[in-house]
Amino acid sequence: ASHILSGNVKHFNAVEPYRLEEYIKRKEQEVRKQLETANKLIPELAKIADKNRQSDMAEIFIGDKGIRTAYEILLRDATSKDVLYYFYPFEGYHPIASPFYSRLYLFQKQKKVQQRGIATYDFKQSKHYAEISKGVKMKFVDFPLPATMDIFKDKLLIISWENVTGILISSKEIAEHFRNYFNSMWKLATR
Repeated sequence: ASHILSGNVKHFNAVEPYRLEEYIKRKEQEVRKQLETANKLIPELAKIADKNRQSDMAEIFIGDKGIRTAYEILLRDATSKDVLYYFYPFEGYHPIASPFYSRLYLFQKQKKVQQRGIATYDFKQSKHYAEISKGVKMKFVDFPLPATMDIFKDKLLIISWENVTGILISSKEIAEHFRNYFNSMWKLATR
């Protein structure tokens, strides 16, 4: 808006409407500059975060976004040579877990990580099993599994979908124990 002073009274006039486009373009340029700055800072901030994330520690993540962050941390340096081991005690459709894992499969596929999962037969008979990539190696058991757990390198992620909470444990020793437990269960499970 512009204004003129006539006596002691300010009279306002609207600026030409085409100026709105200029204003938005200027804001877009500011956001692009901020994004460029952020992209330059992210690698350095990630290094600092990794230094602070020592081994033999645990972190709690709450909510859908929190669990997504836990998976991003878990799979941050994943390569196609790495294997993600997981237990999935499927108990039917869950309004948060089911769509979450559909998106997660795409993320894991993008990381090209190898996957081995043990689930209950209920999962094998569900429509969600059909959504899993054929590259995922799965076996099934007819008894309860301890929890939704992912074991990757030196980390263990335990998830409660009831409370939408994840506990990420960074410990080479604990991850190794659970990987050994997984491998023992793998021998018992069937395709």
